[in-house]
Amino acid sequence: MAVLLTGAGGLFTRLGKLIRAINVTNEFRGGSGSALTEDLPTLIDTAISQVDGASVEIRNTYGGLLPALTQQIGGIDTTPQALQAAAQALLIQQVNDDTPLVSLDITTAISELITQMLAGAYYVTPCAVSASVTPGGGNVGNGVLVVSMKDANGFALENALAETIYFTPSSATQWGARGEVAASARLSQTWPLGSGSNKTYTTLDAISPSNKITNGSFETFTVANTPDSWVLQSGVAGSEFFSEATTVFAGAMAIRLAGSATLADLRQIITGLKAKTPYALNLFGRVSAAPS
Repeated sequence: MAVLLTGAGGLFTRLGKLIRAINVTNEFRGGSGSALTEDLPTLIDTAISQVDGASVEIRNTYGGLLPALTQQIGGIDTTPQALQAAAQALLIQQVNDDTPLVSLDITTAISELITQMLAGAYYVTPCAVSASVTPGGGNVGNGVLVVSMKDANGFALENALAETIYFTPSSATQWGARGEVAASARLSQTWPLGSGSNKTYTTLDAISPSNKITNGSFETFTVANTPDSWVLQSGVAGSEFFSEATTVFAGAMAIRLAGSATLADLRQIITGLKAKTPYALNLFGRVSAAPS
């Protein structure tokens, strides 16, 4: 079996009506209600009609909507919370009706829903997300800030907020990251604003013991022209690979690759990596002439 997602009685069809009612409520709360052509009582009545003929358990998930609407008319604003509660209760009940859950909570229900969607190749059209890094004025040094819009599973971070995050050094190795002010609550009419994030990060040098790559700075050559901890997979030391102590970007040594008919290839087995954890690789290089 699988949870019915679309069409009459579909979970997303029913949730869509509830979410639309929340959006319209917040537009009124934000002062833009005069531009709307829909009224809240009609929207809630439409949402409730989506469960006509459904089981008693499903209909009961909407039990708080009419009392909340009555309070709204009387000046007590609890409608968004009631709509949210109905949406969560509906999701839990509809998923549980299909596949009995070990715990009747929103996290367990969403996890099962995602599992079924992946198994059935169902998806919600993704949002296009992007990020860019803009250096501020007066920067000193060559620090590199790595930004990714992928989560630990390789999926786009579609829940990213449109905000500017400021990275400011507090010392030679510490950075502070500060996002824009967050909305007071997810159901606030001002949502979404910023993340309200305030984090501290430590910079990573190539020679740092925290670096997952050993001798990533190419500082050590115990064997001539062969960097320690690296395997020359293709190419020969002294022909394609050389130690370099003259033209060096950082530190005292570097590795120099000479062009030839052989495609130079050096590798290293990296241990200690954790599953579903993003890692970044940074490399500085230069060429003596534009390669063909």
